[in-house]
Amino acid sequence: FDENVDSVQISANGNLDNHTGINFGGVQNVILRNMTIDAAQISGSEYAYKCHIDNIKLIDGVRLVGMNAMAYSSFTNISGNFSWRGIEIKTGSHNLIVKNIHGIYKPIEGYPQPVDAISLGQYNRNVTVDSFSFDFGSSSPKISTVNFRSRKGTISNGVITCPNLENAFVKFNNEHYIADPTFGCYANTLKNVKFYGGTNMKTVFEMGDGEGVNKGKQKDNWVSQKKMANRKNKPAEDDDEDMAEVYDAVKTEDVPPQANIIENCLFQGGDVHSIVKLNSGVKNIIRNCTFTNAKIKASPNFQSSNTLSNNTFK
Repeated sequence: FDENVDSVQISANGNLDNHTGINFGGVQNVILRNMTIDAAQISGSEYAYKCHIDNIKLIDGVRLVGMNAMAYSSFTNISGNFSWRGIEIKTGSHNLIVKNIHGIYKPIEGYPQPVDAISLGQYNRNVTVDSFSFDFGSSSPKISTVNFRSRKGTISNGVITCPNLENAFVKFNNEHYIADPTFGCYANTLKNVKFYGGTNMKTVFEMGDGEGVNKGKQKDNWVSQKKMANRKNKPAEDDDEDMAEVYDAVKTEDVPPQANIIENCLFQGGDVHSIVKLNSGVKNIIRNCTFTNAKIKASPNFQSSNTLSNNTFK
């Protein structure tokens, strides 16, 4: 940990996440190179230190790049088909390089619709995604093609093509659990990326969830959530201690994106009714970007707390 913090809680998601789990073990100094793999993905749930995966062609994958908790490692020169997410980087990865990634969407059994191209999840730090391309063909992802929840991440020098996209190209999300903004969607950079969409888009770009939108909707007490999940639909009783602990749990925070930079990007899509939706955020900078067929919709607080400069709206 290189931040000055008063206390640290270390945990593994285990049974709480039905998509991934962290094995209680790890590897280091592993190199995987020059292979063609017919599998769902190259990696999934792991702890890895100083590991490098290079020059891989993935056939009919769910993800091209997917990981938990990789540090001082790299994924480079990866290409192939994906059916769910192009790049998914989840909890605990840091000082990671993901470079030269090229994916084409192709549905497979059980995955009829893609989710997004790039997802940088919570509590990742110093993740670099550089030099990439994703083509979604005629499909429409479930959410924005690029989603930020990380801190100090960089996504640069890429092209994303999705003519039937209905959601925004990019979404910077609020942090729902931690009050400290530097552990939320903080100090990320998006630069030199070209997005090509169509006329179905109502929102071209979105920053924040809106002030107070998520406040109190979730609980910041994972132990209580696990107890509630383990009830297996048991009827609640008046003196049910498990349920009382859930309802008494601390309410979640709702911290907007802060200190992010978006620069030199092209957002081509939408129609005359499309918007650049700036809901909430502090000290974010949007500069030297081109938006076609979109108008800014920003809250008064956003306009006074963030910087927009040298952007072009066509």
